[in-house]
Amino acid sequence: MDPPAYSPPQKYIKINGITKLNPAYIQWQERNGQQPIFGKDQQGIAIPYISTLKDYEDYNKVDASAQFSESVQASMEIAGDEQFCKNLGLNPGSGLDQLSIIFGKYEIPLGLLSKLFELQTFDTMEFLIDDSGSMICNTDSQFPNGKKMTRFEEAKERLMDIIKIIAYIQTPKIYIRFLNRHNVIQHERQFGVKPETFIADIGQEIDRVFSKPPNGSTPFLEKIQESLCRYPKQRAVRYFFGDGQPNGGQAAIDEIVKIITNRQNPQDNPITFVSCTSEDQDVEWMKDCEEWAPYCAEIDDYMSEKNEVLGDQGLAFPFSRGFYLLALIVGAMNPEDLDAMDESSPMTKFTLDNLLGMKYSREEYRNYWQYFMLAQSKKPQKYKWDWERHFEQFATAQTSACNLPIVKSYRQKVMGPSKTLFYSTPRLGVKPKQKNKFLSFLGL
Repeated sequence: MDPPAYSPPQKYIKINGITKLNPAYIQWQERNGQQPIFGKDQQGIAIPYISTLKDYEDYNKVDASAQFSESVQASMEIAGDEQFCKNLGLNPGSGLDQLSIIFGKYEIPLGLLSKLFELQTFDTMEFLIDDSGSMICNTDSQFPNGKKMTRFEEAKERLMDIIKIIAYIQTPKIYIRFLNRHNVIQHERQFGVKPETFIADIGQEIDRVFSKPPNGSTPFLEKIQESLCRYPKQRAVRYFFGDGQPNGGQAAIDEIVKIITNRQNPQDNPITFVSCTSEDQDVEWMKDCEEWAPYCAEIDDYMSEKNEVLGDQGLAFPFSRGFYLLALIVGAMNPEDLDAMDESSPMTKFTLDNLLGMKYSREEYRNYWQYFMLAQSKKPQKYKWDWERHFEQFATAQTSACNLPIVKSYRQKVMGPSKTLFYSTPRLGVKPKQKNKFLSFLGL
């Protein structure tokens, strides 16, 4: 007899030394109208991670030796700080509980909390929204009721997803601007404002401004130039939501790539292009830009990114929707790990542990590695490498893969000597001779 709907089975099980999501728990989720965290293609394969403190308790029931990763331990100290809680209007000591709830809602790996906290070191967050006439067209994204979104609605939806997550940290000043209309939403968080109030207040302003349909042209170049001059001597993180070609065509595109590639202090000025269209050829210039510019990302919709990441990292890599949301928010400022997800080189165990929030066993890391190798076997010959004989190095290194000599050699082979990651000087205004489509997630 099936258990009552209100009584979930044990969430995790252990098979041959490897912890997995319990198939019975997944079935229970489906019976109760919940969307399982992983699709059918990853069920029983993907590495399970923890999103909440309750998850950690459940994980320990099948693995008493399980420990938080270093990234989670550091985040717990920040979230437990009394001043942090006061700033957000929370009861003393409740910061981690509140963050755990929101991470559980979106099923975000708890290891990414340390990445989210990086936003607190910035002075400004600026969102530049394309409100040109073409944004009225539909995309392949849908509302929960199945209705297709317009590109403008998709931009609003993704913007609100970001707001609902960053509400639980000490957010920098927020500016939301548009390409055509003169409305500027400016929001500076006040001391003691609760996350729910923060979301409601800024959400009301967003609803009001987005109620006007998109109309006009696409002066991307001019607006990007203005933005990069707007916050001198500040650390500013920028997000550009758009669907296509800027005014001025190829000449404008070349200038945008040149400006962003050569902007001052890129680590203090990360840039994310959020493409809001199903017409990939219209935003190809954004993908070109991310391949040249440091601390620059181009993000597509979840399913497109998932297909690319799993195609490179393998089906054991748990790229959930929650993982995607955090990559959208902070990927551009993390070139060593989040920026390496959509690359055909493996992650070190050190990186995997810290992204997902748990210190995994050697057997569990080997499980990830095997599925990574399976994904690599399907790649064109140009992108293949003899990774297997370097397993021990990846399993024991206390650093990210990009710092390993073997990965540097691989990148030089694939990308050529002119751009290994972004440590060499690119040729201004010139596109790569051969586009690496599989590196189109976060700027590699």
